[in-house]
Amino acid sequence: MVTWRCTSGTICSSSVLFGHGGASHMSASSDSCSVCQLTTFLVTVSPFFSYEPSNTSSDKGQQESTLLSSHIKAAKLKHWLNQPSCPLVFRDVKSLFDRFVSPTVDAIIEDSLVLTTPNEDIPADLRSLIKVKRAVLHARVTYKGSIYTRESTHVGNSLVLYYPDGVTHTQIPGTIRYIFRTKDGLGFAVQRHLPLHSYPDPFRHYPYFLAQLHLSLLADHLEVVRPEWVVSHFARWKFSPQHIVAVSLCPVHVPFSLTCFNGLTNQ
Repeated sequence: MVTWRCTSGTICSSSVLFGHGGASHMSASSDSCSVCQLTTFLVTVSPFFSYEPSNTSSDKGQQESTLLSSHIKAAKLKHWLNQPSCPLVFRDVKSLFDRFVSPTVDAIIEDSLVLTTPNEDIPADLRSLIKVKRAVLHARVTYKGSIYTRESTHVGNSLVLYYPDGVTHTQIPGTIRYIFRTKDGLGFAVQRHLPLHSYPDPFRHYPYFLAQLHLSLLADHLEVVRPEWVVSHFARWKFSPQHIVAVSLCPVHVPFSLTCFNGLTNQ
């Protein structure tokens, strides 16, 4: 048993148990502070994710073997954390471990840029849009497994296809300028790409190729888009100096028509 006084002034302790082959396991006492408990937990689980790289890079299957070994070790660790025999101090920090290793897909994880922002610190264009005195601004958020960022943080993750006002008709491509949270919930301030009015969209003839032709110019105003209105990200290709092609990156595709397939095979 080892005892010490941590930076918080709390007397903390831990014990080291030696197992087969000289392997050691640390456990912190229940009266230790949360920082020391978490530190002990991380020291204990670190061997599960560490490995010695091979000096011979020409060995076939070395990368696959390493990935498989790491996956097995992580699975064993998750299994141990769910067992009744797992020490209480480790079960107490299991929620932090789960959030780090396997975050819930449906959870909204917000990376806060600033704390509650007074009205005078909110950008003027955003303030005129949301009309609130205080808001929380974010650089990025994770919503249902997808990462969304403002344009100034990462351009690619700021490009979204969405249904305006939540009405499921035409998908509009736009760029996230701000990510904010108010008492009404999380929202994106988006600038949409202007539609093409001079001639019809040439991609309208290809329903299985999810692309749209738009002007490269953005609207001069912002609009509020809720995360649940977003369909997916999109890839933006500069078709010409005045036009862009927005290609949907939605992972769900329209299934191939069985009628069309039968028609082809009968020809």
